[in-house]
Amino acid sequence: MAVTSKKRVSIRSRLTAIRRTRQMVSDQIDIIDRAAPDRDAPPGEMVQALTSLVKLLESLQRLERCHRNERAQRTVERKERLDDTGLRDELARRIDALCAARDAGGGPEVAEPQGDRADQR
Repeated sequence: MAVTSKKRVSIRSRLTAIRRTRQMVSDQIDIIDRAAPDRDAPPGEMVQALTSLVKLLESLQRLERCHRNERAQRTVERKERLDDTGLRDELARRIDALCAARDAGGGPEVAEPQGDRADQR
């Protein structure tokens, strides 16, 4: 099963959102760093900046966890498809070997149906 364009768009948009959120986190940290030496800054602004940073970090964590989970799910699905293909190939190989042995006359012996033992006596 190929990755559909809808999934690609979803993955691309999530990666874009992760990059954008990381940049916002970096920008927020810069704002806090620049404001930290300013002793005249009201404490409420610093609290607001830190609260905003925490919210951005939580958002980033959710986005990254969602992305990791989707990648892990796609990896499992890909492995299952490969396992299924391997099993089908092995089964086809065994069937071919049995058919070739049967056609060559050296196939597995099939027991003749036996009648009722009372009839043989």
